[in-house]
Amino acid sequence: MLLAASVILNTLLAAILPKILVIMQVIGSFYILYLAYQVFKMDISGDISKTAATFMSGFLMQFVNPKVWLFTMTVIPSYVMPYYKSSLELSMFVLILTMIAFLAFVTWALFGTALKRFLQEYQRAANIVLAILLVYSAVEVSGIVEIFLG
Repeated sequence: MLLAASVILNTLLAAILPKILVIMQVIGSFYILYLAYQVFKMDISGDISKTAATFMSGFLMQFVNPKVWLFTMTVIPSYVMPYYKSSLELSMFVLILTMIAFLAFVTWALFGTALKRFLQEYQRAANIVLAILLVYSAVEVSGIVEIFLG
């Protein structure tokens, strides 16, 4: 649902404000840097095993999850809309990206279950590596590299 809404909103924004992508890249990059900082300084002493989530809470959380909004508001305008314009093509990409996102989620859940003990034992090191990867992602999303290279 969010990808479909993203296509509609981004089509309107691209027509009205063509430079909105740059603003979204900057905001997204700062948010990713904030997430990197949060992961790096995460308190690993607490016990989170008693936290329970339901399907409905997980489903509703996607509508307020900034990472999901960042994904849906950047992937279509950055990688699809410059090359494809028709409603049918955009709808096909929504379906394809939805399937890819679902498969990524399932893979994430399966590997998370398999790696849980390892990640708990080496949580500090894992957090540092993940924070570094988030910083790298922020640099890539920002477009800074393209500015300096050419």
